[in-house]
Parts: sequence; C-alpha cells; structure tokens
Amino acid sequence: MLMKKILSLFAVGLFLMAIAVSCKKDDPAATNALLGSWTFTSAAATGCTDAGNNFVETCTTDCGVLTFTATGFTFTQPGTTTETGTYTISGSTITSTKTGSTANVSTFSVVGTILSLVEVKAATNCTETTTFTKV
Repeated sequence: MLMKKILSLFAVGLFLMAIAVSCKKDDPAATNALLGSWTFTSAAATGCTDAGNNFVETCTTDCGVLTFTATGFTFTQPGTTTETGTYTISGSTITSTKTGSTANVSTFSVVGTILSLVEVKAATNCTETTTFTKV
C-alpha cells in the first residue's frame, strides 16, 4: 500500500512538472518563431461596416520587409519608409508599438514559413489580416 501511494505521488509530481515546463515555453517559443525577416505578401480587410473599407492587396515586387529582433521590430518599404518599434507577446497575442505611435493588438500565427497577423479595428469593424513569408 505504501508503494502504491509513492507511485501515485510520483505520477502526480511528473504531471505537475510537465504542466509547469510546457507553460514556461509558450512565450519564448512564440518569440523565437517571429525572430528574423519576413516579406510582406498580402493584406485584406473584411467585414467592414462600410463595405468601401474592404480591400485585398497582394505584393509581388519591391515588397516591404518586417524584421523582428529580441528587442523590437523594423518595417522597411523599399524606397519610401522605415518604421521601428517594440513588441510584447502573450500567448498568440502580439502588442506592437511603432515609435511615436499608439499600441496595436493583433493575434498572430506562424505556420511553416507564413506569418499571419489579424487585427480587428473597432472603429470600422474591419478584420484586417496581413501575411508575410519568411525570408
């Protein structure tokens, strides 16, 4: 009977340790998935209250590049602009703040070499989805 209790406690301990280890890896794994450079592929706004705000845009040449480092991000549009800022991650939510601007909150996913950012704009009720391909 003592052996059964010891095995039960051991099993519970392993279970709790597995949960603790898996929880600690969530944010670093998400951050690591973002690190590096991503080329802008497409953007779309759907479900907008004003249908005139819906759009689809695809880039095939001279596309912007979004680069994530451990401390921030840079977006460079060839020949026109460079924007920089910081970001934080919580689960699948990224909060990014361009230098001198307010924060944007999006959900993100990385599947293979595709990064998708989805942001719902409260003022227009638009769901904006932006995709990038890993460089």
